[in-house]
Amino acid sequence: GRAEVRPVAPVTAGAEFFVEWEGPRKNYDQIRVIDPKNPAIHQFFAFARMCPINRSKLVAPERPGAYEVVYLSEGEKVLARTPLQVNKADAAVTVDPTVAARSRLVVKFRGPLNEYDQIQIVSAKNPEKSAGFFYTSQHRSLRAEISAPEEPGSYRVRYLTFDKHVLAEAPLTVRRLDVVLKGPNKPVMAGSKFTLEWQGPDNEYDQIRIKDPTEPTKEWAYTYPKLHKSGSLQLDAPSAVGRYRIEYVSRDEKVLAQTPLEVSKATAVLTPIKSPVKAGMNFEIAWIGPDHRAPEPYLFAALQ
Repeated sequence: GRAEVRPVAPVTAGAEFFVEWEGPRKNYDQIRVIDPKNPAIHQFFAFARMCPINRSKLVAPERPGAYEVVYLSEGEKVLARTPLQVNKADAAVTVDPTVAARSRLVVKFRGPLNEYDQIQIVSAKNPEKSAGFFYTSQHRSLRAEISAPEEPGSYRVRYLTFDKHVLAEAPLTVRRLDVVLKGPNKPVMAGSKFTLEWQGPDNEYDQIRIKDPTEPTKEWAYTYPKLHKSGSLQLDAPSAVGRYRIEYVSRDEKVLAQTPLEVSKATAVLTPIKSPVKAGMNFEIAWIGPDHRAPEPYLFAALQ
């Protein structure tokens, strides 16, 4: 039967475009993109019968070059064709050249933003191994954050298409980050609050925990470093006397630093009341104690 494929303007590699056509619209007729030099390799296509208005949406090949859009009959016979020029996609990736391991890496990029396009971090020595990625279509602001690899070394941050074509890339050096915990230099009372100084990447879901070495599955207290930008925070000491360990733990449960914590028996002192008080009246009393977790310590009066 008679068929026609109307001319198509140049398109960007990997981009969607529309093509108008006329043809017999038999069951398995196709509108297909082909490479004239290698027509046996299938590109994107649409069935003619699925396009009631004789207008089909196709996706351009990801490699730039000269192609054709053809109308194919059920027997793979070309009934009509028109040239298709596919131009190179413009893309770029920008990152800080050097970052600390596990730190937050800001990636700025531009590109076609086609579905399944990725920004991917790979080792310079082993580019087949991904150290992190995100889909560009989810970040229309052309800016995103991703965690830097945990292992120091040389990497590449690249714009990768669905068919694994690299459109742009930038070098990245990941340096080692020393995580430091500085706890009390003397025992703390059971149940009291104490100050911990720390230095680390403060990535999302990193934790600082108090652990009992004899019960590794039990946590006495924890907090998220990301909530304490000053590098100093307060923790509650365990209520039981003993030797503990304060750990800085990454979100993948890797212990990056630790420091010992010794907890001593809690003591308290009440200042004597100098004069008698009447039954039912309020009175003041001074005390020294561990300042346990409750908003105010509980004081009881008892008959002797």
